[in-house]
Amino acid sequence: MTGQVGKVYAEAVFALCLEQDILEPVYKELNACAAVFREEPALAQLLGVPTIPLEEKLALVKRLFSGNDTVVSLISMLTERRRIPYVQEVTDAFNSLYREHKGIARMTVTTCVPLRDGQRQQLIAALQKKYGKQVELTERIDPAILGGVVVQYGDTLLDNSVKSRLEAVRRQLKQ
Repeated sequence: MTGQVGKVYAEAVFALCLEQDILEPVYKELNACAAVFREEPALAQLLGVPTIPLEEKLALVKRLFSGNDTVVSLISMLTERRRIPYVQEVTDAFNSLYREHKGIARMTVTTCVPLRDGQRQQLIAALQKKYGKQVELTERIDPAILGGVVVQYGDTLLDNSVKSRLEAVRRQLKQ
């Protein structure tokens, strides 16, 4: 059920954003709010305390998040319905809908050493050509792959690492 809570709220807010043409400001403000909750986990705990009157909680939400009305309404609704612990989950689901709508593919690339700027740009260009989407790249370093790259995109794994090629050769030699 945990994943469903975030998805339900995210889909409702996303549909509202498209209807009112406010997708970009809500995207930015919602991520800023989620960052506050990540950096200050005590805030979610405070908003969940049953002995604090709801009016005080809502006043605090309005003071802290005075930006976008849609985001303030969402945080207020999550507070009222005791769903405030799901702020990050709602944000993640919203971001997923946003990336899908914008044609952005989120990929993770693993290399044994950090990519240089030119290599990064070449890799992004190749991935954008292959998938026909704008690429949002997250980089990881893992010396165990020895060389090459491993790209993770959703359920797809493109493993062009030296380690996997050596393992393939080893398997062939055992046959």
